[in-house]
Amino acid sequence: LGSYHVKQLSDAGERVIVLARTTSSFERLEGSDYEVVMGDLRNESEVMAAVMESKPAVIIDTSNYPGIRFEDGESFYWPSMRYQIAAARAAGVTQIIRHSPRGARQMLTQPPSEGMRSDPLIINYMRDGARAELALEQAGVEGSLAATIIYNRNLPPEPADATGRGELLEDLTLDG
Repeated sequence: LGSYHVKQLSDAGERVIVLARTTSSFERLEGSDYEVVMGDLRNESEVMAAVMESKPAVIIDTSNYPGIRFEDGESFYWPSMRYQIAAARAAGVTQIIRHSPRGARQMLTQPPSEGMRSDPLIINYMRDGARAELALEQAGVEGSLAATIIYNRNLPPEPADATGRGELLEDLTLDG
């Protein structure tokens, strides 16, 4: 998703800053106008340094690390979101937009579906995504920054033509 955001924002004339690991590939960004700040969302000091250096107005989090765990066993999304929130507050960022897996929140309150029960990696991924959402929502409630969560649905394989049927909904029961 990140490459799509970079292209659209670049085409619209916006200043785009990409946080990238040293192992990142930039092939999908060819033709886009963007800056690169090196850092890893798994490293709190690198996130802080990158945000303080680049001073973005908005952070768009399209990170995807299913199953990645920190050395202490902590999952990826929740800690990385806390790092982003802390850096955003320190740098005066006005908003964080997070793409989150659809259904993540339900994993905190409902037992996993039959298909998911057999895959602890998916359960961990969804619960971790939900905790990241809650951390971002709390930051928004505290008034320190605007919090926007976009729930991703299963996306068709690339390249896919636009269907024209996408809607931004707050009620997750309206899926379909």
